Amino acid sequence: MAASTLAVYTGDPKGSVKVTQDQPSTQPEAQIPWSRFVALGDSFTEGVGDPDADSPGGLRGWADRFAEVLSDLNEDFAYANIAVRGKLIQQISDEQIEAALDLRPDLISLCAGGNDVIRPGSDPDEVAAKLDRMVARLSETGATILLFTGADVAFQPVFRSIRGKVAIYNENVRKVAKKHDCIVVDQWAIEALQDERFWAGDRLHLNALGHHTIARAALQELNIPNSLEPLDPPSLPVRSWRQARKEDVVWAREHFVPWVVRRIKQVSSGDDIEPKRPSQARFVSGDTPSKNNSQRDRVDNMANLTKQLAETVTKVGVHAAFGDPVDVDGTKIMPVACTGYGFGGGEGGGAAGMGGEDDAEAQGEGSGGGGGGVAIPVGAYVTRDGVTRFEPNIIALLVVGAPFVWVAGRALARVIRALKR
Repeated sequence: MAASTLAVYTGDPKGSVKVTQDQPSTQPEAQIPWSRFVALGDSFTEGVGDPDADSPGGLRGWADRFAEVLSDLNEDFAYANIAVRGKLIQQISDEQIEAALDLRPDLISLCAGGNDVIRPGSDPDEVAAKLDRMVARLSETGATILLFTGADVAFQPVFRSIRGKVAIYNENVRKVAKKHDCIVVDQWAIEALQDERFWAGDRLHLNALGHHTIARAALQELNIPNSLEPLDPPSLPVRSWRQARKEDVVWAREHFVPWVVRRIKQVSSGDDIEPKRPSQARFVSGDTPSKNNSQRDRVDNMANLTKQLAETVTKVGVHAAFGDPVDVDGTKIMPVACTGYGFGGGEGGGAAGMGGEDDAEAQGEGSGGGGGGVAIPVGAYVTRDGVTRFEPNIIALLVVGAPFVWVAGRALARVIRALKR
């Protein structure tokens, strides 16, 4: 076993770390100045996209991975995570700032504003002004504060239109960090996050690889020696253009439409979700405090309901259909439709008439069946100058969307009832 390094922290998170050789070990040892870490924010910090059955709330995430390393370096290190998915920046300010201050942290992470920036009509400057006020309040503690920029979304066609807003917000984050002497974890500069293999199936949250990458970046910004190594993602399967477009439609049905429905109904994915680590405690990998059992049960109930609903929808016979690509003056067009079908059949015999059992004309037997289907053109994939984008048929999408709103409402009611049990 190779000798490990003993790293002595110099007192400046942006400064150097004195390194000397010491006894063999599998983990670098360091003297760090922090013993009370509190993580604030939304789904990014809660750990959505990085499921772990042995972690509170069924999620691990970058903050848990980060805290695990620091807890190995300081036996008195305590960690709380009060981030909740779906929260807007004002909600984080109202619900998490004072709760964090009550825990008297000396290390704070704050990632907020992403859910605001991706919403149509939002102003990244206004969102950043709220961030500035939050950081000013947290800075009163004298704690080291970690802030995060947003990732470069250029590689995701569905989010490419908001790339400019994300870039503006990122500049504001850097300005706030400079003003309050914070440390910035710059996701925009992490090239690995430009790879779809680091993202979960919803294309909005990082997967386990992505969260591992963020944990390494946060440790690096604080100059904390660690044994976390870059992870190689699995190879991407070979997909045809048509297969990729089918995946786009599945993504829209499973993730985008529910998001739109939540916006219409003015509800959040974080409603009725409690923080997974509401109080500071010594971090133990894979720990599951008993106080989180009820939350774990709610998550399991939601997972079971989701599975049942998915199976039900599958039986309805609703699918996406693609027409043959057509070239019109150098523009490639592939029509997309939402199709549904159904079949039915039956048989039966008529009862005896007033003439009695011998009245043959009064009796009858028969059977029959029938079926039908419908196809609603929801838009088309249009390729111009090598760039492919989906151009919707707005009226058709409204027609298709109405049943989704009704189904989602019924599903939400069942989920709420399950959470109240």
